[in-house]
Amino acid sequence: MANYTVVVTSDGTNLVTINSGIKTNTADKTGNYTALVTDSVIFCNATGGGITITLPTVANAGAGFMLYVKKTDASSNTVVLDGAGAETIDGSATFTLAGSSRNGVQICCDGTAWYVMGSILSGRV
Repeated sequence: MANYTVVVTSDGTNLVTINSGIKTNTADKTGNYTALVTDSVIFCNATGGGITITLPTVANAGAGFMLYVKKTDASSNTVVLDGAGAETIDGSATFTLAGSSRNGVQICCDGTAWYVMGSILSGRV
């Protein structure tokens, strides 16, 4: 395991700054995939066809688990995030990263459902 340095500073108020390099687990996918709770970032190349990423169950993910999914190609094929079983993403069964752009999404589990926390459209934040 690599060593990482975390620097914590304070300006004398209640503001604390933490500077650290963060290394996350990534997965590169070109086909359907069931995300694992050990995944942090999933890169999807849908050039060969649409991809469905099935999310971990909310019971396994737990409250506070975050996952980033990024479509890395410019094809018209979509990347669909699908909640496990009847589980939802912002109240819907699925969330789609549209084709022909390099969209991405950050989702978070609250222990009972998945929620979209932010999205990247066409490579712009």
